[in-house]
Amino acid sequence: MFRDEFDIPQSFIGCSNWARSHRQDHINHYSRSIPQANGVSLDILRRLFFGLDIYDPGRPGSISNDVRGLLNGCTNIVHPASVPTFNKCSYVHLAVGQHETGNLYQIGCSAKLTVFTPVDRSDYRAIIIPEIGKPHSHPTFRPRKIPFSVKEEYQKCIKAVGSLSATTSKVDSAVSTREILSGHLPQELHGSLINNRKRRKLVQEERNKEFPQGVDIYGVMHERGKEKVLPPAERYIRSVHEFSDQAHVVVTLNTYLASFMLDAVWIMVDTTFKVVHGDTNEFKVVIWVGALNRSLVVGRVWSNSATREAFFNIWNGLFSSVKVVTGKELNFHIFSPSSPLLGVIGDAEGAQAQGFGDMVLARSLNKSNQTGIILSDSDSVLLHLWKPCLVHFNRGVLNLRSHISEQDEYYLKSFPSLDSDLSIQRYKNFCLQLGQRNKKVKDWWAHKLSYPWLLPSLNRHLSLMHPDHWDLLPSNTNIVESSHANDNRVTSTNHSLLQAILFAKALDNNTARVLKASVGSGVLTNSFNSDQQRFAAQGRRNAHAHHKRSMIAVEKQEQADIKVKTKRPKVQLKKGKRSMTSATSNTRSTTLKPVAMSSQESCLSAEVPGSFTPATFPFAIDQKPSF
Repeated sequence: MFRDEFDIPQSFIGCSNWARSHRQDHINHYSRSIPQANGVSLDILRRLFFGLDIYDPGRPGSISNDVRGLLNGCTNIVHPASVPTFNKCSYVHLAVGQHETGNLYQIGCSAKLTVFTPVDRSDYRAIIIPEIGKPHSHPTFRPRKIPFSVKEEYQKCIKAVGSLSATTSKVDSAVSTREILSGHLPQELHGSLINNRKRRKLVQEERNKEFPQGVDIYGVMHERGKEKVLPPAERYIRSVHEFSDQAHVVVTLNTYLASFMLDAVWIMVDTTFKVVHGDTNEFKVVIWVGALNRSLVVGRVWSNSATREAFFNIWNGLFSSVKVVTGKELNFHIFSPSSPLLGVIGDAEGAQAQGFGDMVLARSLNKSNQTGIILSDSDSVLLHLWKPCLVHFNRGVLNLRSHISEQDEYYLKSFPSLDSDLSIQRYKNFCLQLGQRNKKVKDWWAHKLSYPWLLPSLNRHLSLMHPDHWDLLPSNTNIVESSHANDNRVTSTNHSLLQAILFAKALDNNTARVLKASVGSGVLTNSFNSDQQRFAAQGRRNAHAHHKRSMIAVEKQEQADIKVKTKRPKVQLKKGKRSMTSATSNTRSTTLKPVAMSSQESCLSAEVPGSFTPATFPFAIDQKPSF
């Protein structure tokens, strides 16, 4: 034991040659600290090391006589098929205060059974006849094996829940389990199912039967192989690509939903991080379908990497899959006038945007001899097609709020609205000057300058995108952000990769069925969902919120005024009492005259010679003042 810098005793177990110089040495004379905060008794531990009785009868306050009778006995009975290694008992034993390991001894049984089995070995029936007069000489063993019929019943319960997402707690509490077991709990079905490990083993066995390659990327590959026997229109996992450092990209598309991409005016993308447990994230693609007056998740890509190479594979896999599903190349209006697609809305993540630019160049979507547009690198592609989310831009400015003034914050947010070269140059000069005095602003501005495409894509005047196209594209990614919450309510989060993909498949299939019904009947899922109607609803919500804030402010002001009005008469009352006391000390006689009282208040007026000022009380006083 030694004391640390706070003079707190620290205990440990280590080599007998340990010295204080070895306190930080984890190789020579290795020591392990004793976690006293977790309830380890140093006194008992010392006695164990020195071979002494755990409970010392001679120690004052010892409870050895109280607990000895409780700890000495052991009635553990183990089936011969379950004997532990070395025939040692797993329970704690105390013999004369010493901790000892109990030995298991085999005890013979005089009972005899005669078993008759059919000659046909495929017939598993048997006739068992116990010998009369020779009963068992031991208690009944605990049920350790699950009978075949009980196992079948629990397997039905697992399949009803779904083996992919099944856990013992889900299976045990499922409504379907109550129906299958006629209202009973699985633990009530047979004693062996009380053991949690045995139920977990059954769940894992069912999962392994359905998904023999697991539920990670190898399970996804196996599932894609199973889908190859399906017609192309019924497949969902379109491609699985593996590249450097064990990174992977999985592209999933519903055939019917992907067909709407050919009529999309814009594509909105975002990455969500909660769906898959681990380092794999979901890259979601959303469009707006004007004919159906709604947004639509048309594609999902799953990747465990966020590098430029990974996003190139994400974008390239997405465009390739659309071509396979629809038979047409997805292209942009500036490259192909027959295509209505104007651009992409995303966040300011460099790898995501640059991977998109690399994909456009790799797929040769631009025929410069026909369009007259020269695209030399990924940055030039982004200047024509990429529009970052302004909400993300404003969040970056808000992070500087504690380092800049309110006026500076307002001016930094104004960059997207600047409409002349002169105003933009003034903005740049301002950021450089402010950055010289503030490192936070300097780093923020350096990030904006590190990508040649970022600032021009944020500003309509600087962007090479056609002004009309710019105006038609949303200025934020709120639509795809809201889709994350909507999907999570249905599929939940924190799944394995294969589980998340199959849940998304079911969700997309149901969405496609609803859209087919909507197209067939002409009934929209939301008839009041156009841009004008959503903006009008947003205006009404803002007006209502402003009115509510105003009413709350007025109510608070009224309450403050009432407190002031009720506080003022109390002060006057105290002044009146002090004045009357002073007048009493200066004169021996006082004349009191009655005064008129209104119906709402009572008052007393005292007239005293000299400089005494009458005191007026805005409430009734029951007792007369004494002079």
